[in-house]
Amino acid sequence: MWSKLPPFWKYQIGGWTVYALIAIPVKWALFHSFSGALISFYRELLGLILTYGMYLVYRRIYGRWRVSRILPIVFALSFAGSALEMLASFALHNVIVFEEADFSSDATRMGALYYRTAVFAGWSFLYFVFRLIYESKDLQNRLAEALAHHRESEIQLLRSQMNPHFLFNALASLRACVERSRDEFRSVIQALGNYLRYSLDHGSDCFVSLGAEFEATRDYLEVEKVRFQDDLDVQTHIDDGARTVPIPGVILQPLVENAVKYGRETSERPLKVRLRVTRPTSGRVRIAVSNSGRWQEPQETEKSSHLGLQNLRRRLELLYGQLHQMKIAHDNGWVTVTLDIPTA
Repeated sequence: MWSKLPPFWKYQIGGWTVYALIAIPVKWALFHSFSGALISFYRELLGLILTYGMYLVYRRIYGRWRVSRILPIVFALSFAGSALEMLASFALHNVIVFEEADFSSDATRMGALYYRTAVFAGWSFLYFVFRLIYESKDLQNRLAEALAHHRESEIQLLRSQMNPHFLFNALASLRACVERSRDEFRSVIQALGNYLRYSLDHGSDCFVSLGAEFEATRDYLEVEKVRFQDDLDVQTHIDDGARTVPIPGVILQPLVENAVKYGRETSERPLKVRLRVTRPTSGRVRIAVSNSGRWQEPQETEKSSHLGLQNLRRRLELLYGQLHQMKIAHDNGWVTVTLDIPTA
């Protein structure tokens, strides 16, 4: 059960337990009675409860407020927590009389108040320190995982360049072009060469310009268009302002590849594929890939079903966290996958 607790509760319970184990022997040594130890027990239990309330406040303001605004909140909550603990102590002392704990003098009360305020302030300081350490490690882990995932995607990209199935289809398209038109043959050779050159030139780049990615995807669609002829109708558009936006490499191809692959299974002929890249705001870019047909839910028995979309979704989560959106809509005979990602 302990292993399933969130990190906060592990530190919270462990920290207050250690503090109590230190304070109880000290009280026992000072008062030489069980009541002194009992005082520490209920105070540390109150401390655990009160600091949880402080945690709820700190969690809301952390990362949103500046340090200059957080510090007064820390001291105010620490003093308030100490005062509440003192009131609870007075109430308990009215029920159980501790001869060793005399709160009748103002000096004793103020000393206890200041001491517990310092304890709560120290807890607050440790909370922010551990929060920074934890988030720093989490960021390092995310970056390491993103790098590993990028390397995996790079390997997959290099493999796709020499994928026998892809090359077979490309050669079939070239053979058909030779039989039909020399000009069409040159066009497909140019598109295939551009696509492979882009893959080689940018295979190790984590980010590429959206314009370069868009043109490479159009070359990919050009090869597919020759392969399927009149059975495939492709339209593409990109806003001029979106061409220079840096994006993770190889995010358009999985979308259009998925549209062609699964669209052909459910769409009437010709299959219609639309690629549209816009920049609705200065800080965002939107990529929409639509195809005629119906959406097919991934089958549990087919591990490769929509694998490209799954890998893409995971990469975007690693790179952007909650700053991106990926939506899938299907109605009126169309399936649309929309990506909304930040430009910086």
